[in-house]
Amino acid sequence: MASYQVGKIEFLSVLDSLTKLLNDELSYWENFASYQKALAELEPLVGVELTK
Repeated sequence: MASYQVGKIEFLSVLDSLTKLLNDELSYWENFASYQKALAELEPLVGVELTK
């Protein structure tokens, strides 16, 4: 935002960067949720708590 405020980059570049950040964060949390689900499915099969 600082670069935009001093006129070094255009507003659309700021929006593109924020969109990429939000998409990356969403991807992270989707992958984290998949990982947690996989652990939950494995726990009854191995008989050990895999998360703490």
